[in-house]
Amino acid sequence: MVEEIVASPPVLSATGITKVYGGRRSGRLHALDGVDVTLGRGEILGIVGESGSGKSTLGKVLVGAIQQDTGRVLCDGQELALKRDIQTRRRIQMIYQDPYSSLNPRMTIRSMLAELLRVHAIVTPTEIPTELSRLMGLVGLDDSALDAYPRQFSGGQRSGSLLHVP
Repeated sequence: MVEEIVASPPVLSATGITKVYGGRRSGRLHALDGVDVTLGRGEILGIVGESGSGKSTLGKVLVGAIQQDTGRVLCDGQELALKRDIQTRRRIQMIYQDPYSSLNPRMTIRSMLAELLRVHAIVTPTEIPTELSRLMGLVGLDDSALDAYPRQFSGGQRSGSLLHVP
């Protein structure tokens, strides 16, 4: 008996992405010119480049914050519209490159994460402590870090990758 192996589509893929800013009078800036990206399940994608190379523009296109001029963005093989449903917006999110401006310096990590869980109704209020502990474990931090302020973390602990697509 021959077993057929069916390949699953990439978690996230983009093909032929272009983005041009400006017009005839102000000049045109080609921020993205035919960019292709494929991210398989369990893979990590790092986007590295010089200032002005289009990293943030690509991230914004992938999360749906701006519309590309040409090309397609797919999640699990389905084309994504610019106006995304709440599940997709929760699933594909930008993680800002500057960790110092991403976190509120007056709030503990516990307060910030709990607020997000409450506002987006990700878990019930009684499940928040368990979810906070689970999230800390995912990023390799002990629960004691929940009561710390952002300034108490190293730059590496504050930053992350550009996109998070579980």
